[in-house]
Amino acid sequence: MALRRELWNKLQGLDERFFLYYEDVDLCFRAYREGHSAVYLPEAEAYHHAPHALRKDADRRLSLIIQESRMQYFKKNRPGWEAQALSCLHKIENLKYGLQSFVEKRGKRTVG
Repeated sequence: MALRRELWNKLQGLDERFFLYYEDVDLCFRAYREGHSAVYLPEAEAYHHAPHALRKDADRRLSLIIQESRMQYFKKNRPGWEAQALSCLHKIENLKYGLQSFVEKRGKRTVG
């Protein structure tokens, strides 16, 4: 992401209430409300030397962090009903992870 220093200062940078994820979405949305636009460059590439996805057991923890940040963004920038709908979707997603974990653990017990 790149933006002019004047805009960064006017928007007061990233919102530090976001722990991880969605702080960039929030910044772009605030810039949009000030009359600026975001441009997506599909040819741009970024490389992570140690991506989170390669860590063991990172998927579930990362999913919870993303959910928390997404909810923070919706509570801050979207109508209340959207945050409530998102909360319901998060509950369904959490149920899915719980069922997957249950099935995986149950499968390991019966194999050995």
